[in-house]
Amino acid sequence: MQNKVEQIKSKITQIFLKDQTIRKNPQTTLEEIRAYEDELTKYLKCVVLEFGWLTISKFGKEVSYQAGILVSHTQDKEFAKECLKLMEESLHDIDTTNFALIYDKVMLSIGKPQRYGTKLKSYYKESGELVTEVMPLEDTHHIDRLRAEVGLAPLDEYIKNSEKLFLQINSQPK
Repeated sequence: MQNKVEQIKSKITQIFLKDQTIRKNPQTTLEEIRAYEDELTKYLKCVVLEFGWLTISKFGKEVSYQAGILVSHTQDKEFAKECLKLMEESLHDIDTTNFALIYDKVMLSIGKPQRYGTKLKSYYKESGELVTEVMPLEDTHHIDRLRAEVGLAPLDEYIKNSEKLFLQINSQPK
């Protein structure tokens, strides 16, 4: 059993590193990203079916975190909902920032506002100005408190970091 867990840990790390490389490469097409998301989702479904959520106590902090990021990228809404439920059952044994990412993803996918402000939309205006919008929030007045409860930075800081990453990946339009 321990040998299988070690194999899964290694595979999750490989998948995570490839996922990050693909996403940060400006030449990667959306179709390539979606194809890889489908591939990693199939693997994660098998692991979650066998082991439940990849908790820190079973898989270590790094792999548990990586699995959460990977689930936050899946296009399979039902799988994301299933993972959210499993994470809720193990809040004491997971990375709560991942819980926030997946919670917001699931809520927006069912037409409800997000709680933690993890989902943003960045784009360039016709004038070339970068704009970042926060997707709908359930509680705008307490957003930074809610974010702090799960270990997230204040929303303004998150937006600035997101914009930096956006600029690294997307060049300014001519």
